[in-house]
Amino acid sequence: MECTNNEATKLLTDVVSVLDNGSACMAQFEALLEQLQYRLRHECRRIKEIRKEMASPVTQTRLMDAYNRYRDLLAELDAKREAIDKLVGTIGPDHMLRTMKEDPTDLIGDTVEIAPSVADYRKDLPLWEAMKQILIDAQEMRENELLLFLSYLGFRTSPAAIQSALRTHQETFKVRNEGRKKSISLRTRRA
Repeated sequence: MECTNNEATKLLTDVVSVLDNGSACMAQFEALLEQLQYRLRHECRRIKEIRKEMASPVTQTRLMDAYNRYRDLLAELDAKREAIDKLVGTIGPDHMLRTMKEDPTDLIGDTVEIAPSVADYRKDLPLWEAMKQILIDAQEMRENELLLFLSYLGFRTSPAAIQSALRTHQETFKVRNEGRKKSISLRTRRA
């Protein structure tokens, strides 16, 4: 990665600025991680409810007459699985064990597939999807905060990679310039 002196100075200034607020930043990161964990539990709870409804003999009989409802449930189940895959990939292997241990309902452990591994979820997750999952809960972050939070979650990335994701997925992300700093949010709030 090659950058000019001005870019390097800007990046170092941003990092020092964030490090000056170190404990506040860590507290924000922990709160955001907790939001991601809560949403993962919610998605797992819904999968459990869907599976229970689909397994019920009464439901199966009723759904024979309502085939479209069954197809809708399958579609929702697939969408929830995809959302869970993205959340697990975003939370990543460094925080997933803790997330599962801290889940008092054990919904996550009962729902998240053991194979593939959390590392596989991470490997298959594009950077822009992780950014999207984070911004669903954070709503808006400065570019350097997003970079630091991604690093906190164990992603190896750079400002250039984030900028590339923003350029490539302009339909997903909204960038607002505030002087030298960029604030990033989602254009829509869909998982």
